[in-house]
Amino acid sequence: MRVYLGGGHEELMYDLGAMYRRLGYDVFEPGICGRFESKRGPRDPETTEEEAAHQRRIDDALRDYAAKVTTDHLACFTARPTVFEHVMDAAGSSVEWVASRANFAHVILGTHAALFSHVIPTIWQFHGQQNARYDLAISEVCGRGGCVVCYCQQEADLFPWARLPVIHFGKNPQEWCGWTGEEESVFYVANSLAQRAEACHYQAFRDTMIPGKWWLAGENNERLGDRARRFRFDEFKQQMRNSRVFFALGTVPAPYTLAPIEAAMTGMPILTPWYRHPKECAPYALPDLLGAGCLVVSKPSQHAVEKVLGDGIIARRRREKLSRRAREAAVRLFSNERVDREWALLIKEWRG
Repeated sequence: MRVYLGGGHEELMYDLGAMYRRLGYDVFEPGICGRFESKRGPRDPETTEEEAAHQRRIDDALRDYAAKVTTDHLACFTARPTVFEHVMDAAGSSVEWVASRANFAHVILGTHAALFSHVIPTIWQFHGQQNARYDLAISEVCGRGGCVVCYCQQEADLFPWARLPVIHFGKNPQEWCGWTGEEESVFYVANSLAQRAEACHYQAFRDTMIPGKWWLAGENNERLGDRARRFRFDEFKQQMRNSRVFFALGTVPAPYTLAPIEAAMTGMPILTPWYRHPKECAPYALPDLLGAGCLVVSKPSQHAVEKVLGDGIIARRRREKLSRRAREAAVRLFSNERVDREWALLIKEWRG
């Protein structure tokens, strides 16, 4: 059985590829070709130049569509021309060639779902960027025999009529573990934080960062100082073990993101405000998911963080309690053992 993986989120697609391999699938990922250093370490995918060339033609047609018609992943289902019509006109033979090389597709981008669901059975996995206006898109993909999967219940609740299945992101508890909190620092994770200030709660970062006691992991944050950097993957995991606290900034409209789940599974104490999302989006879910493993800060401030970060016995005991409960919740909800089993069952029921 062979699965075609679309692209769009490097870390998530890496995890999905690893999951399918654990389940015994042949993974077809022509969007990446040649050895390179990814956000998750070195990669050397088994992609032929012919496969990559067909994918490049498709990607070029998708970029052309974005330039000429719309960049809205929802509008691409209904705009004229649709993304399917446009790409098939420009690179239809490559779409059909790629589709003929797999039994089904697993995609996360709306453009890929709108395109590939016409030519191959398609799983469209939501990952927090959707909103209540996606009803028609869901109907179209499912109406062609596709399967739409949400990554948390709060997201599925936006579409009660569809009764969409829910499968969380999966992580390996043996990889994400070993928190010590030996360094008196707070760990934040966000890409392009200043540029996406409102969506990524830049003000919460400014209000809570303690001089000399913070790290910001992610890309395009250089303007924020030398403690904002792109960590190599091994450094990223080690910093999670070293820092005393993880402060979840959240990203509108996502109910939760990968980084706080990785941090919680590592055993980091998790701090976060309870962010308000727009009405048409799924509500912020991290405090519900982690429960007692997540401390909700009513008002982001240095003082609120210092109460958990400090060396006093009360602060240490609070961290130890948060650490234990965060990891317990993360292992229970997000472990590969559970998530792999749920994907295997869903695909069996969907594909027969």
